[in-house]
Amino acid sequence: MSGPIIYLLGSYPRWSETFLRQDLALLLRTGLALYPVALFAGDSERQPEWPDVPCLHSGGSAAQGAGPAVAFWLPRRLRARLSLWSHRQLRAALGARVREQGAVHIHAEFADLPGLLAAAVAADTRISYSVGVHARDVHQPAFDLRGMLRRARFVTACNTAALMALLRTCPELAERAHLIPHGVELRAWPFRNRAFTPHAELRVLHAGRFVEKKGIDTLLHAVAALQREGVTVNLSLAGDGPLEGRLRELAHRLAIEESLSWLGVLTPEQVRLGFDLVDCLVVPSRVSRAGDRDGVPNIVLEAMAAGVPVVGTSAGSLAEVLSSRTGWCFPADRPEALAAALQALARAPQATEERRQAARAVVEQRYDATRLAEQRAALFQEIVG
Repeated sequence: MSGPIIYLLGSYPRWSETFLRQDLALLLRTGLALYPVALFAGDSERQPEWPDVPCLHSGGSAAQGAGPAVAFWLPRRLRARLSLWSHRQLRAALGARVREQGAVHIHAEFADLPGLLAAAVAADTRISYSVGVHARDVHQPAFDLRGMLRRARFVTACNTAALMALLRTCPELAERAHLIPHGVELRAWPFRNRAFTPHAELRVLHAGRFVEKKGIDTLLHAVAALQREGVTVNLSLAGDGPLEGRLRELAHRLAIEESLSWLGVLTPEQVRLGFDLVDCLVVPSRVSRAGDRDGVPNIVLEAMAAGVPVVGTSAGSLAEVLSSRTGWCFPADRPEALAAALQALARAPQATEERRQAARAVVEQRYDATRLAEQRAALFQEIVG
């Protein structure tokens, strides 16, 4: 009988990576022999219903990375060597788990430190490995992707932009690269059947990390522009992150503090309840100065599944789901265009109704998480079978 597959995560659990937690739970539900393990503890407290994932690093939570900050001044191949040296204890601990479990394969999510260690330990223990890529790890990789992925049994990409970026760098992976998006469990996000009728004071939600690529400053400027035109907007901001202080200062300078609610990090159940209270979700994403960008954020798929209208840009891979047929689009970094899109949404309830119906259909057709988990499991079954 074959041994298990090591399923390697960087940090677990992380509030901003609900898609990985969901994928892991669904893979386990298929009966696949997985042994999940994380390099570091995440930033959230594990809930009883979440998969149990042991942590290799004994010193608590830590950020994924290449090692000392000076490494980012080095060529990517040298960064990889330095990172493997600085994380040699994690490499040894992962190798020990492989041997203890009699594992036959390692799968790492993200082509940064998890992917680097998976490739190294697979070579150490003479087993196969695979890697899942997402966004920044291929658009702005910390390490030499060709070196990391050269011997990978397969590579999965969760969005088309990431797949194309991967194949531009590693064309030799064409036969081993698979596009398998992250999805949503449709039964967990029932469609809001009542017809779209906006509130007199437009209620807007943004949810995500407070980082540059999310473009939240654009949203704040749009709220200020609407306020100057006499349009009242109530904006709820869910999440946290390093830019929260700057965003609060910007809200103060724009004199829109009374229009904002800072909700902190929400649980999936709180998000579901919040969807029922808002008129739309706004996703003002951009490509950051460092090249970081969104894939298809799960919050977008959840909103589309639940029938919440989505207003967003085409940055990253958002255009794969968001168009003039399924939502309201505007150019990145254009507050006035976002303000106009919000007004158009509020003034055209019939068009908004049609678009949210179309959005639900797209999610049902292409982003059913249960069906996508079966596709992932099929790749693993080829290895253990």
